[in-house]
Amino acid sequence: MKRLQHNSNIDQHSVNQVLCDVEALLAARAIKRGNGLDAVVMGGGELSETGVQELTSFANAKNRELLHVAMDQARPFETLAQGNLNFTYFAPGVVTGISFICGGRIWKRDPNSQARLIFNNGNAVELTVKSNGRFRGRLGSGAYDCEGFCFAKQALQKRLVMKRSSPPALSWVGTTPVVFGLKTVLKCLNG
Repeated sequence: MKRLQHNSNIDQHSVNQVLCDVEALLAARAIKRGNGLDAVVMGGGELSETGVQELTSFANAKNRELLHVAMDQARPFETLAQGNLNFTYFAPGVVTGISFICGGRIWKRDPNSQARLIFNNGNAVELTVKSNGRFRGRLGSGAYDCEGFCFAKQALQKRLVMKRSSPPALSWVGTTPVVFGLKTVLKCLNG
């Protein structure tokens, strides 16, 4: 990561609030057991091909799972309200050669179930967070109803009201601008 900077075109406080809420929602099971999400969570605008390559290299260099949440950086709450958050998951050191998955969305079976990331690009892949804070992937069923995406969006919107987040930071991974919480800096330094 390069130096931190302020950019008036990016509402980094609101982007970071959405990121912290996404992290807390996905890691709810781990948090109940005293753990947090082990992956590094960053966000910003839609990733370019170069951005995907830079974040793949970053995840490999840090040997950490990375989750990028794409949204309208100037209006992140509107992006969430419209259900347009777009997730990309990066897995370091993958033997299969597939080191990232794009186009993910959060889904919940019902209002009380664990949130999961669904990547439904051909063969569905489902990621859940285990109680140790690590992602666990498996082939998905492909049967994800719209109501489940609404349950997830409502759960995130409820968390926004609480406004619990760490201070935000704006930085770059290569040439890709990213926003993250200061807790993420500690994960990156320890990674």
